[in-house]
Amino acid sequence: MKLNNINAINASCLVAAMGLGMLGTSSAADKPVKVFILSGQSNMVGIGYVNGPKPGSLDAVTKVDGKFPNLLDGSGEYLPRNDVWYEGVVTATAKKWLAPGCGNGANGMGPELGFGQVMGWHHDEPVLIIKASQGNRGIGWDILPPDSTRYDWSNGKTYPGYGE
Repeated sequence: MKLNNINAINASCLVAAMGLGMLGTSSAADKPVKVFILSGQSNMVGIGYVNGPKPGSLDAVTKVDGKFPNLLDGSGEYLPRNDVWYEGVVTATAKKWLAPGCGNGANGMGPELGFGQVMGWHHDEPVLIIKASQGNRGIGWDILPPDSTRYDWSNGKTYPGYGE
């Protein structure tokens, strides 16, 4: 992950925490915020389908199979969780109360939906989920610790260090 992405994550943490405090109720302001950082590669981005009849889409699971009724209101619309704020950085950059559509686009969902539902239910305090995800990246070259230096691999290639 490049330095500018790390700065974006740090800035998003601050902005999201401030936004959660402003959007929350007065009782939420008296409680600490539980912060969870979800970070990963392509499986974290959130390319699960929300809309459509395809088997495995959220519509099929909730509206056809009748599972997870807590995600729907009386008219069959998806409910946002007003106690779990989602802030995505790098990709899947929604900034809103947790609901379907926080994944890779308005019709996407990822692990944040299930994780956030459980964390919102479990904690009395407001929850902040910060998700940093980027597909097609490798720990060996894109996501390096800040002290990583350039190195030569056995395949004859030279890989850049952090910030190069």
